[in-house]
Amino acid sequence: MNVARWFCLVALASVSLETGAQDTYTLLIFGDSGTGRQAQRQVAEAMSQACRQSSCDAALVLGDLIYPRGVKSVDDRRFTTRFEGPYEVVGPFPFWMSPGNHDHERAGSVEAEIAYGRSGRSERWRMPAAHYAVEGLPDWLHVYMLDTQPIARNSASPEQAQRAAAALCGKPGWRLLAGHHPVYSNGAHGDNDDVRRYLEPVLRDCGVQAYFAGHDHHQEHISTPSFEQFIQGAAAKLRGVDTATYAPDFAITQRFARSTLGFAIAAFTERAMDVRFFAAEHGQAREIYRCRATVDAPACK
Repeated sequence: MNVARWFCLVALASVSLETGAQDTYTLLIFGDSGTGRQAQRQVAEAMSQACRQSSCDAALVLGDLIYPRGVKSVDDRRFTTRFEGPYEVVGPFPFWMSPGNHDHERAGSVEAEIAYGRSGRSERWRMPAAHYAVEGLPDWLHVYMLDTQPIARNSASPEQAQRAAAALCGKPGWRLLAGHHPVYSNGAHGDNDDVRRYLEPVLRDCGVQAYFAGHDHHQEHISTPSFEQFIQGAAAKLRGVDTATYAPDFAITQRFARSTLGFAIAAFTERAMDVRFFAAEHGQAREIYRCRATVDAPACK
């Protein structure tokens, strides 16, 4: 082994040990972002402000990474205009990407998005596969990023659920899923029964405490009997969202819903989760909602 490679391995091991012992880990969370338009840039400015105050460690990006259709190759200039340019003010830290329906649209190549992450061209874009376990987290925090488009089309193989279960089931601390399509929504797209049926065994059997999704262009928090769901699809576009009152026997509660451009920041310790929603107004971050939960009682208060 040459000296340079030895030093590199030592440095990587040192970072891994440091992350494993970290007391707090903070995630910037947003979706439906890749327009390249002014609204995306204004939200990015607000993210930058909030992350400086909150010391963000990484981002989870919840699909529709590049609008209006998927890229064809790593040379597509929209990687620059719809991602690198807008987010050069944020971080740098890893942005863990999950594909959305627009990334698949019109023969879009999710493989090209994966290849872009592997190419070394970006210090932010991380996408080792279409679905994968996030790396470099503390040993009490576990996140699996989904590719929900085949799930929403009822064409997903069992492999994705099997890998998610292997990454989460039996793991200590926080077990989180993140992807594009939500299970429940009071926005334009509504609930998705195919996503619910596919993810239900993983959510239930692995004791997943929270699911983060986008697709509908608003901010919403819904509590279910077994997990908390947070919709963050308002990083560049907006649609309306209804205020919902569920029947008592449905055991689901809409805790917050607003059609406001913005994002979320979730701070985790080994025992606690603090999720905050932000409105992004003229490049300024304003907190509009907060919930706190513990690892053994994840229903936010």
